[in-house]
Amino acid sequence: MAVDVFQSIAYVVDAVPEAALAQPGPKPLMSIAIFDGTQWASLVPDLDVASCGSSAEDALSAVEEAAGDVLALTRDDPGLKPRGPVSDDDLRDFLLAHRGPMGIIGRNFSA
Repeated sequence: MAVDVFQSIAYVVDAVPEAALAQPGPKPLMSIAIFDGTQWASLVPDLDVASCGSSAEDALSAVEEAAGDVLALTRDDPGLKPRGPVSDDDLRDFLLAHRGPMGIIGRNFSA
């Protein structure tokens, strides 16, 4: 099951072309939240930006805000570039860290 989830999320992550991140204006991105047994951890794979929160919504909101901050900084300073995307192995490890009965949560957003 984790491999199936990884493959479908990896497909969505790969669907955001790198050229889209280089264009001016809002960027189409995806955030993912998992429960690691203690708290909700969140990730924007295309930018390699992570955060956490006490709920899935808190974690997703925090990572989406952080992703927006990263992109704002890179717009202000052309010498800066976002770090991402995360490697397939790191994304797999992140997804496999999920614990608990609730599912992995992902959503699309623009920043």
